[in-house]
Amino acid sequence: MSQNKYHKSGMSRRDVLMAPWQRFRRQDSRDSKTGWDASAREADGLLREGHFQQALAAYRKCVAQDPGHREAQKKMVVCYLWLERYRQARKVLDRLRQDQEDDFVHLYSGVVAAFEGDLTAAFAEWDRYANYDQPLVLRAINLQLALYESGESPDPEEAGRAVFEAIEEQRRRDRGQ
Repeated sequence: MSQNKYHKSGMSRRDVLMAPWQRFRRQDSRDSKTGWDASAREADGLLREGHFQQALAAYRKCVAQDPGHREAQKKMVVCYLWLERYRQARKVLDRLRQDQEDDFVHLYSGVVAAFEGDLTAAFAEWDRYANYDQPLVLRAINLQLALYESGESPDPEEAGRAVFEAIEEQRRRDRGQ
């Protein structure tokens, strides 16, 4: 009888059970929707097109209207990284961390730490990253960690760049590009 209930709704049991997981998997995606209002949709479009400065301004407007707008703050971090404004990215990540630590905070805090030259802090953050739906990102992190543990000291900026590029490659693959 319960099977009919799911079938009538168009959802399988698997769909019902996997819905929270699917939502969790998309939490660190640059392509996730920030919101339904016009300014959020405009900002998302600018980010997708690579207009990082304009997207950043639009996300700032979103945060000015709603200071707790977590998705807009995450997208601001991405923009700051593309614009190589690491100090500003760190400030936003620190605000996000105060509210809730998640994989996004750990992943991008590690990238920022690496770009700032602190490989130890980067590895401490990446060690806490556990989104197994992002195999390219995990592989890049593990490769940098293996180099570090084998006695080769990778250049922090190169390590950050490798992980950041893996994030972007994973994003492209997830979008089917």
